[in-house]
Amino acid sequence: MYRNYPDVFDSEKTATALQRIYLEACPMIPRWQEETVTRAEEEAELRNPFAYLHRFWNVCEYSQMPDGEWKRKWGLDAKRALAFMPQGTAAGVIKEAMLSLEAELGMTTRGWLLLQVHDSLLFRLPSAEVDEWGAKITEIMERPIRALPLPWDPSQCMTIGTEAKMGPRWGKGMTGWATTPKEMRG
Repeated sequence: MYRNYPDVFDSEKTATALQRIYLEACPMIPRWQEETVTRAEEEAELRNPFAYLHRFWNVCEYSQMPDGEWKRKWGLDAKRALAFMPQGTAAGVIKEAMLSLEAELGMTTRGWLLLQVHDSLLFRLPSAEVDEWGAKITEIMERPIRALPLPWDPSQCMTIGTEAKMGPRWGKGMTGWATTPKEMRG
């Protein structure tokens, strides 16, 4: 971390100490990382809860030590494998919401869904109807996510709360309205 971000960490010792604190607070992360890298290496692919498939090539590299033992280290695709599950799952969540918004409310057809920026959606709504349409958008975006059942109760699914921000500078009679994730529940 220090070598990659020398302007963030004043020394390798500081970076190591902060990483140790993080791993002590989240002790399951190294195990999850190792399991994910191993699965990506063995299967050469990963599939997220939305069935998005990502294939990997150089997940691990091996070198033979002088004593004849083989040492494994992460290859070029190891970090991509680790990033795929959370990033691909987040992409699935927002894309499913966008599909529901179009199917149920015609948000794209109406020209009201303007933009997706990471995990936020930006809308242009009629000012006189912003409360009504905002409530409909919020209801759809905060529904339980069927692809993400809760491990302790698979009959229940994760939900993600949203937070709306709005502003009046979107043309005559229109209001800009944006939703961003607020909290995960479940």
